[in-house]
Amino acid sequence: MFVLEIEKDINLVYDKNIMDLIQTFDETPEKPLSVVQKLNEYQKQGYVFHGSTNPNIFELEPRPATDVDNTKKFNNDTAVFAAPSPTASVIFACMSLDNIPKEIRNGSWSIGSDDDKRIVARIPKKWQQYISTNSGYIYVLDSSTFSGESDIENGWQVKSKQSIKPTAVLNVAFSDFEKLGGTIIWQEDN
Repeated sequence: MFVLEIEKDINLVYDKNIMDLIQTFDETPEKPLSVVQKLNEYQKQGYVFHGSTNPNIFELEPRPATDVDNTKKFNNDTAVFAAPSPTASVIFACMSLDNIPKEIRNGSWSIGSDDDKRIVARIPKKWQQYISTNSGYIYVLDSSTFSGESDIENGWQVKSKQSIKPTAVLNVAFSDFEKLGGTIIWQEDN
């Protein structure tokens, strides 16, 4: 008789644990955030963003700028370049020309802002089918070492003279650029 009572108590504990598990599974889990939502959350928290096609950067180190700044007011030194908005970084992350046949790679693309301060990418139309499915990586960086909004097109770029380890790395798709409010202008050859 004593054994049965113990078994009954064990069954009650076991049943209670099963009910807790069932109740946990019955609760509607929160839907995971999309990449765009995560980027927007990081932006609200004050992080800055660096886009790259390289998924294996463990620490970003200052390097000479590779883009064109005709004014030579901002991109004239060695730094880690980033953006306060993830939008510009997405286009840099996804602009790998590796998929484009060599015979049509000639040409250039540019990024800037329109009158409403939206980020606009101008890309050769002949590249569209090759890069519109590209993906890349956004490195989320602590903004404390970044300063100096640029003089380029309404100040959407910042820089740091120090090496920095990313807080997070997110895989992004080319289509995320427009989801974040960016505009793509597919330009015909001149």
